Amino acid sequence: MVDLSKTSPGDVVWFKVWWQSRPLYGEVLKLIPDEQAIEVLTPLDGYRIVWIKNAFFDEKKARKSEYQKYSRV
Repeated sequence: MVDLSKTSPGDVVWFKVWWQSRPLYGEVLKLIPDEQAIEVLTPLDGYRIVWIKNAFFDEKKARKSEYQKYSRV
């Protein structure tokens, strides 16, 4: 899982989505601390808002994890 205090715009992250088992990747554009989320721009899938529990700096960890449904923090 990504730690917001160690994340900054320009970082590359891997993240899970509910509709596929393969994680997506993209560049962090913005941190959204109130929602514990990040805004990510992917090369093929456009802009995404990703909950930090579904985002990882390591692709292997992202592949092994399961998608977490959002719940208010």
